[in-house]
Parts: sequence; C-alpha cells; structure tokens
Amino acid sequence: MVNIFDLAQAGEIVDYGDYVSVRNMTTTDELTYADGRVSASVGAGKLYYEGRLAEDVMPWTVAIHYYLDGAELTAEELAGKSGEMLITLTVEKNDACPGDFFENYALQVSLTLDTDRCEDITAADATVANVGGDKQLTYTVLPGRGLDTQITARVTDFEMEGISLNGVAMNLSVEVDDGELMDQVRELIDAVAALDDGAAALASGTAELSGGAEELSAGAATVQSGAANLAQGARELSAGAATVKSGLSSLSGQSASLNAGASQILTGLQALQSQLAGTGLSGGDVSALTAASAQIRAGVDQLASGLASLRQSIPDMSELAAANNATAASLRNAAAAAPDEGTQALLNDAAAVLQQDALVLSALPSLTAAVDQLSAGAAELQANCAAFDTAVQALAVTLADPAAVIAQLKGAVDALAAGAQTLSTGVSAYTAGADQLNASFGAITSGAASLASGGDTLSAGAGKLGTGAADLADGIVLADTGAADLADGTAAMRERTDGIDGRIQDKIDELLASFSGGTGETVSFVSADNVNIRSVQFVLRTAPIQVPAPAPQEEAEEPELNFWEKLTDLFR
Repeated sequence: MVNIFDLAQAGEIVDYGDYVSVRNMTTTDELTYADGRVSASVGAGKLYYEGRLAEDVMPWTVAIHYYLDGAELTAEELAGKSGEMLITLTVEKNDACPGDFFENYALQVSLTLDTDRCEDITAADATVANVGGDKQLTYTVLPGRGLDTQITARVTDFEMEGISLNGVAMNLSVEVDDGELMDQVRELIDAVAALDDGAAALASGTAELSGGAEELSAGAATVQSGAANLAQGARELSAGAATVKSGLSSLSGQSASLNAGASQILTGLQALQSQLAGTGLSGGDVSALTAASAQIRAGVDQLASGLASLRQSIPDMSELAAANNATAASLRNAAAAAPDEGTQALLNDAAAVLQQDALVLSALPSLTAAVDQLSAGAAELQANCAAFDTAVQALAVTLADPAAVIAQLKGAVDALAAGAQTLSTGVSAYTAGADQLNASFGAITSGAASLASGGDTLSAGAGKLGTGAADLADGIVLADTGAADLADGTAAMRERTDGIDGRIQDKIDELLASFSGGTGETVSFVSADNVNIRSVQFVLRTAPIQVPAPAPQEEAEEPELNFWEKLTDLFR
C-alpha cells in the first residue's frame, strides 16, 4: 500500500493503517509506527511511504485461467508454448472487503499481446488498439459491475507482459440533456392511452356487431326455415291443386249427366202429374205408374249417391289456405330482415302467390255448401220418392178405394214435382259453377307448380344465406374475441406505462450515478481514522509470462603457463 503526502511546508505527518511494516520511499528518514499509527517529521514537498497490509483484501475478486488446446495450464507452464490459447477473465465483487469501493470505483483491465507470437486474436468485450506490433486489449469495468470474458488466439512460443488492473474513483462530470427523450416518453404514454381508448371502443363496437351478427344469423335461420316450409308447402299445394283439379274435371264431366238426370226426373214427374189429373185409372195405368215410380226412385237414389260421391271428392283445403296465409306472413317478415333487395323481392313475390292461392282455395267452402244443399234436397226427394213408391206399391195391392189412393198419390206427385223443379234448377246452377271453377282452377294448379319450383329455388338461396350468415357470425365472434384481447392488452400496456416517465427518469439518474461512481466523500481504504483523503487508487499487476532466461555458463579456467610457453605464444 503506497501512501502519498504533499506538504506545502515542513511538519509532522500522522497516518493510520493496519500494517505489518512501513518503509519511507522518499528519504532515508525513519518512520514511526505503533498501534496502527504512522508518524514522521518531514520537509516540504511530497512524501511516499509503503505500508504492507496485514490483510490484503481488495474490493474485487479477479480470476484468470489459461488454456492451451483445451487443457488448463498455469502461467509458467504456458510460457513458450504453441497452439490454440484461451484466457478466461472474471471480475466479481469481494464481499469480504469492507466499504463501498466496488460500488464507487471503476476497474480498468489491460493486457498486451505480441502479434508476432499471437494470431487470430478475438476479444469480444475489449477495446482493441494497435500499439506498434502489439495488440492492446482494454476492459473498463464500471462501478457496481463485474466482468466475465475470454480471449482466444493462435500462439507460437507464447510470452506476454503482466495483466494490469487499475481501480480509480469514477467521478465523471456527465451532463445528459434528457428533455427530448422524456418528451418522447410522454408522447409514448399519450399514444398508449389513445391506443387503449381506441381498442376499448373497437371492443365495444365488435361486441355490438357480434350481437347484430347473431341476430342476422338467427334471422337467416328463420328465413331458411320459412323457405324450407314454403318449398314443402308449395309442393303439397301443387299436389293438392292437382288433386282438386282432377276432381273438378271429373265433376265437370258429370255435369251433363246430372243435368240430364234432373231433367229426366222432372219430365217424368210432370207426365205423372198429367196422368193423375185424369179421373180414370186402369190396371194398365197402375202397372205403368208402378214401373215409373220404381224408375223415379232408382233415379233419385242414383242422384243422391252421385251427390254423396261428389261431396266426398271435394277436399277440405281450409287448413292449406290457413297454412299458406301463415307462411306468407313469415315470408314478409323474413323479407323485411333480408340483407339485399333481390332476396326481399323473391320473398315478397312468394308471399303474394301464397295469398292468391289461399284466396282461391277459400272459394271451395261455397262449392261444398252448394253440394251439401243439393244433397239435402236429394235426400228430401229420396224420402218423398220412397213414400211415393210405397204408395204406388200399395195401390197395386189395394184397389178397393182407388180414389183415396189416387188423391194420396196426386199429393205426393205434386210434392215430388215441386222438389224436382227445385232440384233441376240447383243442379243447373251447380254444374255451371263446377264448370267455371274447373276452368279457373287451372290457373291455381299452374301457379302452385310455379310456386313449388320457386320455393325450391328460394330454399336453396336461403340455405346459402344461412350458411353465409353463420360464417359471418363466426368471423365476427373471432373478431370480437380478438378485439377484447387487444383491449385487455392495451389496458395492461396503459397500466404498465402509467408513470413510466418517472421510472425512466429514475433509471437515467441511476445509470448516470453508476458512471460517476456516486457522489460520496472519498474515504481511506486502510483506516476510517484517516481524513482529508484526496484520492484512492488500486494498482494490481500479474507476473509476466515468459520463458526463463538460461543460466549463465561458467568460463573454464586457463592453465598457468611457464616462461617458455609464454615466450612461444609471442611468436604464434
């Protein structure tokens, strides 16, 4: 440990330290050392004295290892060797050293390699300088930091000067204008806040969009379901319309027979009335009357049976008409929610066709009522014919009182004739209506077939719409999830950057403090009793790596010559 004093005038110095011995390096004057106190009377100027510490504990622990071709060697063993060399250098804090010298002092490590002996030098952490034919490697270890590095080279007859390590107080006057940097940091904080606000708004918007997409998907599903129901209903309507058309065609074909039968019945009854108007009644007349009565009764039975068959052939289309109206309403609702005008027009056209078909089908109950009315009249006529035929048959058996029987028959025939007249008029009206309905129902069957075709097309289009809406909803759900994650991320970023300007400022101050080595007062390394310390410096140096010089050879002693040998040498 070397201590330096610079005195302006002669006087006595007093210094403290735990030394084994002390030595005056400036003069031959003796130094007094006792109980850790060094004192001396000296003249003006500088005084250097060396004190050997009882415990040589440095603030740093330095470890240096040498390797050649992968094998570790000592420095002495490495001298003069050739091969692939590796030097590892580690500097760490020595916790056994008191004080804060490690935190306040920088360590400069330097070594020099002869380029005639070393090639392919690599030193990643070093500052490299060319000094003549040498490479000078310098490492600066900042206060509070360590070093862990390595040096490689291909060496030949390796030798190297000692590695020097110098520790000095780091007290750099560094002024950093961090105003612009801090302005940018604040701009970053404001930008993160704006980004977070935007991400929150985006997340809110995508949430609303996701709800709308779900409603669209549900509406598309409703449209798809309605279109499927429409297609199925249209096919059923087309089939039902074809059946009704077939029945109406059959009814229309029977119109002539019904009119002819009703006319025949009316003609027969009118002839019977004429015959009963006479006063005479022979056996042949009774037989003819009996036969005519049987014929009339058979005709009336046939008419009643035909009307019953006709009534059964008229289908009940009320449920289909109601279903068409309901489907039309669903289609109009779906059209209101459809995403484009083409789909809206298609759905509204389909609804209009269904409503028109329902209107036509609503006419069937009137036809059914007319047939029911005819059936009732036929039933009444059938009952009257039965009574008449019973009377005729009784007339054939009992002729004892022909006048009473004839009067009875006359009343029955009059009633039959009146009923037959009504029946004939109703049949004519019915057949005319059936023919007209048969003609107009052709448009229904054609419209139902077109509706069935259009319903299938609409169902296929609605299926694509439903698939597209579902895919859109899935995509928007993913977007909503991503927007929510983005909002969470920006919120976390905003939270993390809140107050970051202060933390960055503190970090800048801390970094500058590490460069400057702190602002504390310089203290003595050897004793706290020493005051007014101007500076403390640590100087360490390893032994050089060099091949030992060969030992000097002893000169052989020349033999002592006699007189004649000396004389002979003079002439040689």
